[in-house]
Amino acid sequence: MNKMQRSLKRLFCLLLSAIMLIGIAVPASADTVTYNYKVKANTTLNVRSDPSTDYASIGSISGNTRICVTETVFAGGRNWGKITYKGRDAWVCIDYCDKIDDRPVNPEIPSEMKVDWTVIDISKFQRPEYFDWNALKASGVKGVIIRIGGRGVSEPRTIYSDDSFMTHYNGAVAAGLFVGVYFFSYALNADEAREEANFVVDTLKANNCRLLMPVFIDIEDYLDDRQHRQPGVDCDSVVNTFCSTVKAAGYYPGIYCSLDYTRTVLSPSVFSGRAVWIAHWDTSCGYDGTYHMWQYTDKGELDGYPYRLDISRCYMNFPKIISEGQNENPSKPGGEGKETYGDHTASDWRVKKQATCSEAGERVKVCTDSGCGKTLVTEVIQPSFSSHSRSTQFVSLVDTDIKAGDRLSSSQKSYLHSASEKSVYGITYAEACETSGGVKLTYCKNCKTVMTVSYYYKDTCAHTSVKKTEILPSCTKSGVETDTCVSCGKISATRITSPISHNTNNTATTATCASDGEKTFSCSTCGKTVRTEYAPKTYHNFDGKYNPIRPNEYDGTVSVQVWCKTCSQNIVFTTVYGDTESKESVAVSDARNALRSAVGLDTMTPLQAVAADIDMSGDVTVTDARYILRIAVDLDDPVALYDKFIKNA
Repeated sequence: MNKMQRSLKRLFCLLLSAIMLIGIAVPASADTVTYNYKVKANTTLNVRSDPSTDYASIGSISGNTRICVTETVFAGGRNWGKITYKGRDAWVCIDYCDKIDDRPVNPEIPSEMKVDWTVIDISKFQRPEYFDWNALKASGVKGVIIRIGGRGVSEPRTIYSDDSFMTHYNGAVAAGLFVGVYFFSYALNADEAREEANFVVDTLKANNCRLLMPVFIDIEDYLDDRQHRQPGVDCDSVVNTFCSTVKAAGYYPGIYCSLDYTRTVLSPSVFSGRAVWIAHWDTSCGYDGTYHMWQYTDKGELDGYPYRLDISRCYMNFPKIISEGQNENPSKPGGEGKETYGDHTASDWRVKKQATCSEAGERVKVCTDSGCGKTLVTEVIQPSFSSHSRSTQFVSLVDTDIKAGDRLSSSQKSYLHSASEKSVYGITYAEACETSGGVKLTYCKNCKTVMTVSYYYKDTCAHTSVKKTEILPSCTKSGVETDTCVSCGKISATRITSPISHNTNNTATTATCASDGEKTFSCSTCGKTVRTEYAPKTYHNFDGKYNPIRPNEYDGTVSVQVWCKTCSQNIVFTTVYGDTESKESVAVSDARNALRSAVGLDTMTPLQAVAADIDMSGDVTVTDARYILRIAVDLDDPVALYDKFIKNA
């Protein structure tokens, strides 16, 4: 609670006291508090708009759920507590709840994993040029959580990258700090959360980033914007989808949120099995569940950075857990068993081109061996729902024939109204539609494709609907399905469905001893190439037998013919007469190589042996070494030696 909130709270209490002193009747005795309660086990607690059973239930809370009560009232012979329920004020009877001690509970962390480290979190707003990473490490910093990107709060709410991410990452890694990342989420549904998580995973893999701290979803309000708290927004689903997606990709998932979010927005279940990072700028964390990191200030000062920093205490040895693969995820990044293609070591998938809602993307695996970088696998990334930039809009009384899959025209868009405009009418559009007729729809703000449509009619039909396929999806196009009333035939909803998977088969260009091959996977339905794999050449397999080739006239070279057992061909290799190093000249080092072979210190290849066998005796001898030395220092003419030993042999 900030200073303004505390001042307003004191003012309210003073006014309430004044009213009671001058004898004006107050409907019920009220006490302004902040208490934590837990609904009794095996109890379903009704949530009401006002503190009385005279008001209809607007929802319910199951047993053992933790609630935060901000005001208590005794009315109608019962004790009532004011809570925040789905973004609005509501009341519950706290006679069916147990009060919880507000003192923070120490994290329940195994003793062998307990640490107490200093960790900072940064973004592009902490400019890279101001960081002295070695000084920060010397000041006690063990880890850093870097913003990798976020989603815009206002329309069109698109995903963005943090421009300084890789610069921060490289600096922290070079200093030997443990690195994790966070994504500033403004997902309002599971599809958007999956899109955000996939962005994080793709960015990490494309840049070959190795993390020893978790991947956090940062879920919080942005300034005065409170979209996360709007009715119909399921933040539990957002967090669960994000975390499960990054875990499936091999990263340790975590949640960053304020203490208030743990009490008013998120359910306790979302924190189970994940890294929990609580932001509460006070002398204690205040969270009564297990937490692993506590951000205790946004005004910290440390050597190595001249301005203020967010500073946290980390209680869990995440690097040990992640490096040992104890996150219960078999797909550990940076683990053993790298994929290979012949002599090439394959990287993880790297996104070469991001897919959009209307265009396919591309990802590749490349060779990670030093100086290579060869593309080993190329795969098409299908356009998908996760690439749509969705916006929920409402239409009242007009364009009731809009269907999922339609592309909105400019004139149709002019009839649309955002949820933020509902106050103009004093009632939500959905309620207006139920009274007046109309539609509620979602559409992509990039391609203008209508994703879902809900229809509202003014008639009295009960509308018992069944799911009906209107357009079958293919491997390249979405389908359309509807909810159609079996009684009157009216459609209550339409939505587009995802394309089906390609039906792939493969054709291969066979690799040979001398050249690479290629395996192409194409869809037998649409003919599109889905995947291309590099097939490394097999290389020659010689049987150890060779034949020297003796040309009739001296041309400066000698050759050897070798039989390959793999391709069943005679392969000819050529080098300069006397050259054992294939440098196209004769040097003193060639004489040394011949001498070492002659006395049994080295073994020569067939080509080296033919080049060094000056007298064509069939063996490399000390005499051959002497001849090579004399050629190297211009005491013997190689033409004369060739004529003597080869031409006339």
